Amino acid sequence: MTRHEDTPLRCAMYARVSTDKQDVENSFDRQLRACQAWADRGGHVLLAEPRFVDEAKSGASMVGRPALQRLLALLRNRDRPPFDAVVVDDDSRLDRGGNLAQLAAMFRELGVRLISVDDGRDLTSENARLLNHVRVAMNEEYLHELARRTRNGIASKVLRGYHGGGKVYGYTLIPEWPEGLPPERRDRDNRLGTRVAVDDNQAAVVRRIFEESARGVGRRRIALMLNAERVPSPRGGSWDPSAIRAMLLNAKYRGDWSWNRSRWTKKPELAMTEAELAEARDKGTLPRRRKLRPDYEVVRLRVPAQADHRFRSKPITDSGASRSLNA
Repeated sequence: MTRHEDTPLRCAMYARVSTDKQDVENSFDRQLRACQAWADRGGHVLLAEPRFVDEAKSGASMVGRPALQRLLALLRNRDRPPFDAVVVDDDSRLDRGGNLAQLAAMFRELGVRLISVDDGRDLTSENARLLNHVRVAMNEEYLHELARRTRNGIASKVLRGYHGGGKVYGYTLIPEWPEGLPPERRDRDNRLGTRVAVDDNQAAVVRRIFEESARGVGRRRIALMLNAERVPSPRGGSWDPSAIRAMLLNAKYRGDWSWNRSRWTKKPELAMTEAELAEARDKGTLPRRRKLRPDYEVVRLRVPAQADHRFRSKPITDSGASRSLNA
């Protein structure tokens, strides 16, 4: 760094607000107060503009964070950025996905300081190199531990007969709260879980689709019939053959409400080509692959009998070929 340590800095702020709505500790207002307090103590200037804020974004990836991408683009494309340093409340706001050391190296190369005000650490200093790598491991481990706790919490609810998540056409979810809890306190935080029950109106449509398919009517014809009668699809629009097929092959209609059957993995950014990265930035998310979990990790929800007997598996015809829902 060419600037003297005691020289007042013009500081831009980067903030990332967690995807967890309950994460009050990492709200934007609190991050702003922390950065402003640090600047005031050191006689620095926290600029009102530019300011880079990613709302409700995960720190697991740099892709899908438009404010961070704008910041990096500004640094790459200008010889003299309109600030001397970028301040963050904590380095985890900047990254939790293993890119912290690389980001610090980039800022160092471009002559812009990167400062975590929580501990006053300049991530671009020579002394911070080792600690940056340690923090990479700590931030990644936080994500893994958070995912593990979330998964275990959902598994516990499923084992107690509650729904594990997601909506299925033909069913409704009935929330349950502790006995005697006043109505004004019945919110998501105090909820014990949700039970699965049949939605009678939608169930009639589901049964009809299964019956028509069992009679040999093709998926396209079924979709045309429902659209002609203005029956709303699961997403509220029109029906198409792929939606009919997905419904006919959905194991939940025969009472199999397995949870944790698979997991999704994201391709590491360093393993992606430039074309893949460009596509991921356009879409705002990294490409994912689904991997099946071993059977012993699968948790099966006991669906009430009234949600089971109405959608029994039966032979169906799919484009002229006979198949079963169990296939």
